[in-house]
Amino acid sequence: LQREVRKNDDSLSQIRVNSSALPGNEEVDKIEHLEDIQVVRIGGSGNKLARLIVGRDDLMVYPQSGMKNWDTCAGHAILSAMGGNITSILGKRIVYDPEDQEYLHGDGLIAYADVDKYLKVKPQLDQLYSRKDE
Repeated sequence: LQREVRKNDDSLSQIRVNSSALPGNEEVDKIEHLEDIQVVRIGGSGNKLARLIVGRDDLMVYPQSGMKNWDTCAGHAILSAMGGNITSILGKRIVYDPEDQEYLHGDGLIAYADVDKYLKVKPQLDQLYSRKDE
């Protein structure tokens, strides 16, 4: 697997974050106002995670309920193998429990492939979402 390097991008100093494509989402609007963040609104949970894996985006911030275990489990495995991770929006560890019949990531999610880029914006995300990593 070879990660893509963004070229011809005036905003290379910014962290590129993908999120919900739905217009009028107040939670996504909050992310757009963070320092050194460029938000890319795209659809599809698999698409969002794939863009992280290949290097098109740096983080996925999905600040609402809606994604389910089957939306994230494969991408989570690949990101973990690359040194990245997926946590709840509150910083909680994601557990794929077959006994949990809801299968829903109720707090929202944050995913990343590159821990250094994640750590660059983590203080802002912690403040925005009152996060406490486990």
